[in-house]
Amino acid sequence: MLNTDPQVRLNATLSRAHPAPGGLALAAQSNAAGMALLEHVTHDGCGVASFVPLEDGLDGELNDFWRDDPHTRAVGLYLNSAADHATFTGAAHGLLRRKPVLTIAGGHPRAVALCSPPGVVRTTSLDELTDAARMLVDQPLPAGNRLAVVGNAGGLAVIAADAARAYGFAEPGEHRISLGPDATPPEIAEAVEAVACGGRADIIVVMIVGTRTNVPAAMTTAVADILDQHPELTAAAVLTGGADDVHRIGARGIPVYREHDRAIRALAHAHRYATWRRDRD
Repeated sequence: MLNTDPQVRLNATLSRAHPAPGGLALAAQSNAAGMALLEHVTHDGCGVASFVPLEDGLDGELNDFWRDDPHTRAVGLYLNSAADHATFTGAAHGLLRRKPVLTIAGGHPRAVALCSPPGVVRTTSLDELTDAARMLVDQPLPAGNRLAVVGNAGGLAVIAADAARAYGFAEPGEHRISLGPDATPPEIAEAVEAVACGGRADIIVVMIVGTRTNVPAAMTTAVADILDQHPELTAAAVLTGGADDVHRIGARGIPVYREHDRAIRALAHAHRYATWRRDRD
């Protein structure tokens, strides 16, 4: 069991991970899966609110706690079987309407998909759950499906835009802006600001490739300064060739991914959940 609330500060797990305080609550019916979840989210810089084991399965009191806990902004679960998912489904409607719930499908994924409600963010791996959780915990839910790609990534920006379309995102007009490898931090920041102020994008993905002729840290700082002024805009950064320990940028904690496909997939999960919740408001 773990709770990162400063007034509690309890870490009674077997994991060597020491996650930073954050908004993700975790629970698992498998000790091994629970430890792996803690390791993954800690490695990727996702803050944790709490962790609990679920040897006896989920109950309504835990769902109520997560729903009302001000420190919990999303919940990540590993459940053993389709029957456990069905039990959770029956008690989680109130929680789902207020906070995202992410699951890894144990047992038989197809059966789990059939009994899980549409509002649940279903993932198939620890990496996928962690990537989506980082987006859902710290970023505003996407207001729509218009996704813009900006940066100095050249061909990678084209690949990212293709991946976004495959996930159902729409590219707003000419909002795929690649300034080339020689772009300066002010130039990239100016391009990001143009998209953010244009009102034609709901989501922005900033792609930065570090080379021997630029400074990735300066570019991410310049971009973060702009995006911090637009807290309503869902954002993600993709950093290639930069420091491996950079997991978020800016005061708003914009998640940084190493591959464009992981960023786009996380955004797709966030968009689907946002759409589901808007349809029920």
